[in-house]
Amino acid sequence: MVYKVPDCAVHYFHAAVNPFETEAGACLPHESFPIPSSKVRTFARGTMQLGTSGFGFAVCTPLGGNDGALIQCTTSTSVGISSAAFNTYTNLQNINNTQGLYTTAQITGGAVAWRKVAVGIRCKYIGPLANRNGVTIAYEHPDHKDSRTLSWDTVNSNPNTIVQRVGSEVWDATVCDSGPVSPTELEYVNTATVQQPSADAAYLLIAVSGTAGDRYEVEAFQHAEYIGTTVPQKTASHADPASFSKIVETLKGQTAVKPLQPKDGPTLWERFKGFMSESLPSIVEVGAGVGNMLLGNEVGGAAMILDGGSKLIGGSYSPPFRLPPSMQEKVMSPIGRQGDRKALAIAYR
Repeated sequence: MVYKVPDCAVHYFHAAVNPFETEAGACLPHESFPIPSSKVRTFARGTMQLGTSGFGFAVCTPLGGNDGALIQCTTSTSVGISSAAFNTYTNLQNINNTQGLYTTAQITGGAVAWRKVAVGIRCKYIGPLANRNGVTIAYEHPDHKDSRTLSWDTVNSNPNTIVQRVGSEVWDATVCDSGPVSPTELEYVNTATVQQPSADAAYLLIAVSGTAGDRYEVEAFQHAEYIGTTVPQKTASHADPASFSKIVETLKGQTAVKPLQPKDGPTLWERFKGFMSESLPSIVEVGAGVGNMLLGNEVGGAAMILDGGSKLIGGSYSPPFRLPPSMQEKVMSPIGRQGDRKALAIAYR
């Protein structure tokens, strides 16, 4: 028997941590009744400029329709200062979710329902390198409310905001959605945005303080699912509530320190495995030779042993792995014996 984190949960983890470079096909593996859906990855891209006072920002609104703004950002004529709320800045521009498959009218009319899986926004300076300067901030509103009601000064003073100098990384500011904060974000909806009122959906924010007129490439990537009688190209969805809850726990734990970014992926994956190991029955890694002996064939990955009483049988205690409760009964049937103890070899990918 082989137990591993199901592919649907792995795909969701990667899409959440890095929606920019994760392929389409991710779904939310949380529910008891996984409905086949069309799994779509879209993006919007444009140019954000710093306004007349040298401040600029871009917000991302997860969006079901293709005729609304996935990004709203400043232009060179935008007027706003550090102490003013972002929603008071003038002369903003919208960058629509034009790659989406359905209009807002189709969604609100009931023909199509949708839900967000993962989304992120990032920007990078695209002016002359000799003139590159400034500071960026990246922020996810913890309650998924409208981040435009805040000011640069407010966000910059928040200990959970990412602050970095322009040019310190390839992308000067990046922030990803760390996962749902309410049951609404888990369900298919017939509304244009995942939050109501819709203004509250602009909860991902990046902003820059620099030289007036400086130009930044800004882009947002979104993974979403669509259902409905007229929705084509549906594929099977999967349910894995145990892994899903631990993934969200991992990602939300990260936001207690700072917003989610793709570079956090390797560390968060190890943390996720640790959470799984703490919540499920214990398995201890042993040599691959023991697995071969028990199974009579080659075992890929690490071989592990569990006895009939769920006690640890020999081997190293690093790293610990575990099985979900639903599999405990199955693992009691022996495929090999050590004395009068039942034993099982497990392969981890």
